[in-house]
Amino acid sequence: MRLFIAIDFDQKTSDRLLRVQESIRRQGGRGNFSRRENLHVTLEFLGEYEPDDVLTICSLMDILRAESFPLAFDTLGRFTRKGRDIWWVGIADNPRLIEIQHTLRTLLRSHGFRVDSRRYQPHVTVARDVRISAEGARSLLQTPFEPICTTISQIHLMESTRIEGKLMYPQLHTHPLEPSR
Repeated sequence: MRLFIAIDFDQKTSDRLLRVQESIRRQGGRGNFSRRENLHVTLEFLGEYEPDDVLTICSLMDILRAESFPLAFDTLGRFTRKGRDIWWVGIADNPRLIEIQHTLRTLLRSHGFRVDSRRYQPHVTVARDVRISAEGARSLLQTPFEPICTTISQIHLMESTRIEGKLMYPQLHTHPLEPSR
């Protein structure tokens, strides 16, 4: 099982992220655009694990004590990959998000799970393998980004799998965050 811990979004937030995809298409971008149900922010990518490990990961998630928190997307960016770029929406500086991610990473590592050693860079991938003209990309990156704001009230353990040829991220466990005071 290929596993990761992530945040997903309400319909309003997903709709706004889909509009970002449309702006890429309007500039001539062609590629693999993330489906609504696959939009998420990864907190920790775990990789391949056995089904028996799921219960342990769930119990570690449930140790986490954190309040729900506001989250704002404020940037459109891309990772260049030889003409097949990854386009993403970045998140405004958010100490609560970073604290939750760090706590999860520490819990997982202390129980023998492999975690990423790279610095955490929270974002939502909206499109992969995008081919777009230099002019179209420049226009997108220079256009002021209208912030997207939401509140995060839960995190999920998800599996990355293919079902009937489609990449799907079924939720295996949900951990609610405490109401903010």
